[in-house]
Amino acid sequence: MGLMAYEKYMEWLEFLFDSMKKKPIVPGDSPPTLAEVLHCDKEIWRLMHQETRASGIRPKEGVRPLEQALDKALKDDEIRRVLSCRPRTKNVAPPPKAAKEANQQAGKEKSAKAQKRKAAKDKKKVKEADMKSKFDKVVKENAALRKKGKGEGKGKGKRKGNGGDEGDSKKPRRQAMPKELLSFDCQPCDPETQERFCYGFALGKCKVKGDRCEKGLHKCMVKGCGEKHPVVGNH
Repeated sequence: MGLMAYEKYMEWLEFLFDSMKKKPIVPGDSPPTLAEVLHCDKEIWRLMHQETRASGIRPKEGVRPLEQALDKALKDDEIRRVLSCRPRTKNVAPPPKAAKEANQQAGKEKSAKAQKRKAAKDKKKVKEADMKSKFDKVVKENAALRKKGKGEGKGKGKRKGNGGDEGDSKKPRRQAMPKELLSFDCQPCDPETQERFCYGFALGKCKVKGDRCEKGLHKCMVKGCGEKHPVVGNH
């Protein structure tokens, strides 16, 4: 046997929601609002708790104390008054003085927020201007250094060639070792003279005859060899 029959529970719900569907008889009256219905629902729970606090809610001899407490709560005068059709107070506009003070307070808050946004915006502008100034300073310093470097480089870097004539001191650009030579234990320069080897000769593709060409020595690049033969085909 449950604490309350389902039919009794539905009677409770219908009592509450039917009150919102009532049609007023007197002009100006209106049925209860949803907020008032929910408030009454909580009050009914409180009244049932108060009624059954001493006896308990467990059924005894076919009698459900909770149902008896519900019947009594639904007949409560205050519950029926709140759920009846009656004049409801509407939202009344505040007095002119209070409205004026509220508007002034809202204006002050709005002005304070605007000043805060302006201060943050000005701070951001100052920070950006400072960063731009530092950036321009670095650019000017780099430009001055490059200009100074070019000026110092004029007239220098000449050396005597094989024939005794002066030529440019620009060193030939070092090339990466071809992938065909990577599988061999090769070294890029002669360990004694530190002169670089000709990769074309090492691959057997250099067409220049002799001990060297403009790209380097014509010797074997394999460590410990040093013979005058290409790497490819001999190791």
